[in-house]
Order: sequence, then C-alpha cells, then structure tokens
Amino acid sequence: MEIKILDTNDKKPLFDFEVRNKDWFEQFVPPRPDGYFNFNSFSSIIDSLIEEQNNKACFLFVIYENNEIIGRMNISEINNNIAEIGYRICKDHLKMGLATNSLKQLIQFSSKKLNITELAAKTTSENIASQNVLLRNGFEYSGTIKDTAELNGHKVDLLSYSLKL
Repeated sequence: MEIKILDTNDKKPLFDFEVRNKDWFEQFVPPRPDGYFNFNSFSSIIDSLIEEQNNKACFLFVIYENNEIIGRMNISEINNNIAEIGYRICKDHLKMGLATNSLKQLIQFSSKKLNITELAAKTTSENIASQNVLLRNGFEYSGTIKDTAELNGHKVDLLSYSLKL
C-alpha cells in the first residue's frame, strides 16, 4: 500500500476508482456530480483541485495497491489551523484496517506538515463504518445537522466529529 499526494498522473486511475465504486459509495454518501463520471469533466475537476493543492488550499491523497487506487483522502477547508478531512475506501478493501491506518497517516501529515490544530469530519448517520473509523482515530462526536444531505431519495442527518491535535 502506498499513500501519495495526488498529481496529474493519477487522473485516469482515480477516475477508474470513482466509476468502479460509484454504486457502493452512493449507498452511504450523497452522489458525486454527474461530471465526475465523464472523463473530460473529471479531468477538469481534478486540474482545479490540483491548482488549489498547489496553493495549499487543500491536499488530496490517493492510496495505491498493485498500481490500482483503492482509496482517496483529502484535507480541505484549511483556515486558521483548522481543516476538514474526508476519505473513501473501495468496497473490496473494507474491514482490513485500511481506512483507520490511512486516516492515522493523514492526521500525522496535518499536524506535522501543515500545523493544523483541529480536524473536522462529517458523515451521514447511516455510515456506521465511517463513524467507527473516526472514533478509532480519536475524533469525538460534536453534533448532528438534521436532514442536511440527500441519500437514496431521502433526507439524512450529517454527524459532525472533531479532533484536537
């Protein structure tokens, strides 16, 4: 397993990851915009994100195994040493500790390389696995935002978590 910062060489493998896992992810998180599933649009989206990354507005990571992306993570909304994190792990690599261990590395990067003092995360109320990954990494539940996201045709709550570094 290798975690690396996203660059333009990762576009095609990341697109394949998003397409391959679309139905799986949409069981637990709101769907990506339609443009995510057209390579030309996706490529433009990633170019914009890489530009933001070059300006240190966000950091995007991909997790490779055997030349295939099996997960992605991000640090975004960086402001006053506080940032939001997010991650997605493909279905075939669940229950192996990948999300927990990768998030641990993301936390260390945030603290040591970016001087972040607090991380925030949100997950849908239905995503128990993600909630457990956050808790295993020391995040604490900080509140519920009622009926904020749409998932599979119905409104769901978003649960907020935070971690002081």
